[in-house]
Amino acid sequence: MTRFWIVPHTHWDREWYRSFQDFRWMLVDALDRIIETLCADASFSHFMLDGQTVILDDYLALRPERRATLQGLVAAGRLSVGPWYVQPDDILVSGEALIRNLARGMASAGTFGKQMMVGYLPDSFGHIGSLPSILAGFGITSAGLMRGPGATLDKVFFQWSAKDGSRVLVAYLIDGYGNGAELPMDAASITGVLDELLARQEGALLPGVPLLVMNGIDHRSIDVELPRVLAAAGLSVEATIGSFAGYIDAARDAVPDTIPQWHGELRSVYRCPITVGCMSTRQWIKGEDQAISALLERRAEPLAAMASLLGAPYPQAALDLSWQYLLLNQPHDSICGCSIDAVHDDMKYRYAQARGLAAHIADDAARFIAGRLSASSSRGAAIVAVNPGPARTGVLSFTAADVPDRPVLEAAGGELFAVQAVSESGEPALFFDEKFRPAQLRLAMGLVRNGEIMSYRIQDARTSWESDTVLRVDLTLAEGGAASFDWNGWIAETMPLLNRKGLSTIHAVGMRFGKKTVLFAAGMPAFGARSFVLRSLKPDETGPGTGLLRTGRGFLENECYRVSVERDGSLRVYDKKNKRLHRGLGRLVDAGDRGDEYSFDPPGTDRIIDRPRGRLPLLRPARTHVTEQGPVRATLRIEADYRVPVALARDRTSRSRKTVPMHTVRFVSLAAGASRIECRAEIDNAACDHRVRAHFPLPGRCAESEAGGTFETVRRDCRPEVLPPRPARGGVASDLSQEVPAATHPFTGFVAAPWTDAASGIHGSLAVLSRGSREFEIMEGSGRTELAVTLFRSVGWLSRADLVSRTGHAGIDIPTPAAQEQGRLVFEYAVSTCSDLSRLPAEWEDYRCAPVVVTQAPLMGERGDTLSLLDFEGEGMTFSSLTRTSTSRLSLRFFEHKGTAGTVTLRFESLARAVRKTRLDGTPLADARLADDGRSAQVDVAPFEIVTAEIELA
Repeated sequence: MTRFWIVPHTHWDREWYRSFQDFRWMLVDALDRIIETLCADASFSHFMLDGQTVILDDYLALRPERRATLQGLVAAGRLSVGPWYVQPDDILVSGEALIRNLARGMASAGTFGKQMMVGYLPDSFGHIGSLPSILAGFGITSAGLMRGPGATLDKVFFQWSAKDGSRVLVAYLIDGYGNGAELPMDAASITGVLDELLARQEGALLPGVPLLVMNGIDHRSIDVELPRVLAAAGLSVEATIGSFAGYIDAARDAVPDTIPQWHGELRSVYRCPITVGCMSTRQWIKGEDQAISALLERRAEPLAAMASLLGAPYPQAALDLSWQYLLLNQPHDSICGCSIDAVHDDMKYRYAQARGLAAHIADDAARFIAGRLSASSSRGAAIVAVNPGPARTGVLSFTAADVPDRPVLEAAGGELFAVQAVSESGEPALFFDEKFRPAQLRLAMGLVRNGEIMSYRIQDARTSWESDTVLRVDLTLAEGGAASFDWNGWIAETMPLLNRKGLSTIHAVGMRFGKKTVLFAAGMPAFGARSFVLRSLKPDETGPGTGLLRTGRGFLENECYRVSVERDGSLRVYDKKNKRLHRGLGRLVDAGDRGDEYSFDPPGTDRIIDRPRGRLPLLRPARTHVTEQGPVRATLRIEADYRVPVALARDRTSRSRKTVPMHTVRFVSLAAGASRIECRAEIDNAACDHRVRAHFPLPGRCAESEAGGTFETVRRDCRPEVLPPRPARGGVASDLSQEVPAATHPFTGFVAAPWTDAASGIHGSLAVLSRGSREFEIMEGSGRTELAVTLFRSVGWLSRADLVSRTGHAGIDIPTPAAQEQGRLVFEYAVSTCSDLSRLPAEWEDYRCAPVVVTQAPLMGERGDTLSLLDFEGEGMTFSSLTRTSTSRLSLRFFEHKGTAGTVTLRFESLARAVRKTRLDGTPLADARLADDGRSAQVDVAPFEIVTAEIELA
């Protein structure tokens, strides 16, 4: 009988307390030894390479001659690879990123022979509730993990279910993923150590299930002598060297139906820390990841798919490369910000590459789509807005070289839209001052294309005679954007002057101006485009209605809110719909942080700074003025200076008495008709060892929060986890460290605090939407309840062992001065006090990424003035992705977030030959009901289902 199932493995953090190249150099040595051992010793039956394939790429870049050997070992089942591309933190990355991670890892592992079909995540810092759905979407029915299960999950196996009913059997690494890392390589001792491991898990084991012995740990190679030692100890029958997947298969029949069941996320600190402070460490990383994910998922991919339907080639290779750069920043020690500074410097380069590729893909596709539309430019500049998502109405912006007097946008059919020029960047500057012969000017004119030269748009051109022989040409150029100037017409008028007898010199002078940003609000068709013309309103025309948008001394007002500023720079908001006043919204609160990159840790004696300081005693500390007055959007600028402690005191138990200024500028914007207040905070951080949060007081108590998650909305108790007494056994990981339960939680995109005033029985909610912030807390104190959103943490150590919030180290005690986040920091968020909570996923999608607006020359496309290539209709559905498959079909993904079964209707501009539901990996599930005319199809959707619809168009 097999009593011990030994899985030799390594856990390979690609970058962490050393740089990627340092760890790669170690990886080459480790893998050389693993390969040589497996090839030389047939009794060493198996080794697991950490469930990720990127380390194979890293190794083969320096050992390309070993590829065939690796393929042979994988194909023979001697080496486990995949299913992931990188070992991610699954809480901080997007759902689409997890899907692409698995898809790339499965494909890569397949090139080596076979994939390990286990969702192996041994060291991620907690887990999302939808992970079983994602794994099931790739045919994976089991998982292996260590961090996150709570006290009720007390067996080595449990069933884990997602909201949609997907289930995986979890092999719980209750004793850590390195419980057998230190097996003695001598026959006299190994039996005793194995028996000790068996005793540690007494009560957690299941009858008939062998003890899982994980023979490996971080950055370790192979115990070459293991088979010989087991044989010498007489353990050849009792101890099996095998794979992790083999362990699950061997145990599956013995696992009883009575094993613990779990539904939802896994974020308990009962046996093992989940290092919750990582959610706000090195905040710039979280913001970059979310922004580039949005750029890829909501712009580059759907725009490229839409353009391909109109005849453009689909840039699959460029998209794959952009995704690869992004995924390489998503290993848990990378995206969590808990590595040395050099690691995160490398991440900046990878983010830049991912962003640059995605931006070019999106820009090219948007221009291609815009070029298919038509718009008359005889009265102004042609503007095209392209929407790579479901139908929407909201504020859009574009750049223009010049804006006419009394500007207005006109759509097809004569509908008019209000226009607002909001900014101009750059002072006028001399661009060129050159003299040419007339023949040279003709050559120079050939460099002008559609009124544009060297990425500058010609806004105006005038001629004058400096003398009988010198013609002066003055050009006014603006940085990009649309211009109504008729360059071709001006050329036709000017050419006769070049033929004037006696002309010898052309004096050309160009003045360069910054671009203007123009706002307008309009409805946009789903997955389509709409053209407009920017022109002047005629004297006898009535301008378009703009709704109620007013500004005054220190206030903004629209149909939903009246917003003014308190003395401390926070917002006083009157909710007109609910007739309720909210005070103190967005108050900045600075507190000490003696923690590390893993954990927030407050000083024993702290100085909380939550009020700015006036420059003079009698002046208001927050200085306010209106910077935008409408008609599309109004904005307040709030400037305030805080004095915050420079750092911790020398003994680290309090904060220094010395202070430094923390200058803040906040822009608060309200659009006509908008139900959210948009904010931008710019903070100059010169201090160390602190945390800054934005606080939002609630009119009543809040028992549960509702936060955006991955393919779901997550409801959580506002109180910290209550831990029962920990068991005597702790496991390798919890022996190293224990974490105090925290009240801070992660969120993706939005967090809502539903509140109730017990005295009056009145209830409501307050929601914050964010572009990048990932951590919140519902706080009780001083007789009121507040929602706090972390803007940033400043810490200076990778890990410390002297914390109150966590015992022991979580990493290596290395200084990380760049994690202090000094310099200018920018945060964007929006507040709503009158949102329907069920609408928050759609609200965040609208806030996350606006449609693309293209400004270009006269449009003579063949598709008319409005285009909608695709649409889907169904209550509670949230868009996730639109791509092209390898077989040139469209792949549309969305998910149901309300928990209601229903039917989604897909509509197509082109005829569809077939529509079918597939798994996330493209495996067909069922044919959709295609209408007789081929223009629509119906798809049945289960509660909380992630739906992928593959569409074959004619």
